[in-house]
Formats: sequence, structure tokens, C-alpha cells
Amino acid sequence: MNLMDNQQTPKLSKLDAKKELWRRGELSWLLDRNQKDLYKLFHESDHRIQTWLLSRRSGKTFTLVVLAFEMCLRNPRTIVKFVAPTRLQVQTIIRPLIQQITETCPE
Repeated sequence: MNLMDNQQTPKLSKLDAKKELWRRGELSWLLDRNQKDLYKLFHESDHRIQTWLLSRRSGKTFTLVVLAFEMCLRNPRTIVKFVAPTRLQVQTIIRPLIQQITETCPE
């Protein structure tokens, strides 16, 4: 008999699970089903550059912000730049998403 068979895995509270996932830089749990498809496509592609052609409100930007957060958490000193036609668009589109994601971050 394997020793692991006799040991029970301790159950984590939701808060402890979120803390651990943030510590690991794993934030895909924030994504909905469609966004998880984009996330999977991003990670499974062999291409260095990807283009996503999707309708408005499909979760593209939120997914990209989650990917940026993960990159920064896993690779300290990483710099992520968002590009848009105007600075105002970056501020009105990206900043609220960053705020929404950081609200899930444990202290």
C-alpha cells in the first residue's frame, strides 16, 4: 500500500486557495469559459505573435490583463505595455480591469 493512500489531503479554504494561486502566479480562475479558451490558445500556440479577431465584449482585454499579471508575478521586474490609439483609452479600458483583478489579491 502506498503511504499516500492513508494520508488525506488537507482541504484549503477558498481564501487560502486564492492566496496560493496568487503566490504561484496562476490567475486563470478569474476567467470565464470563453476567456479560458483564449488563455489556452495563448499558451498552446507555437507562434510568437498571435492575433485574436473576436467581437466586442468577448473578454479579450480582460484575458490579456490576466496574462500580463501572471507574467509579472512569475517573472519579477517584467514590464508590460498596453498600446491603444490614445492614452485615454488605455486609462479607461485597462485601469478598471487592473483594479478589478487586484481586488481579488490577498493582502
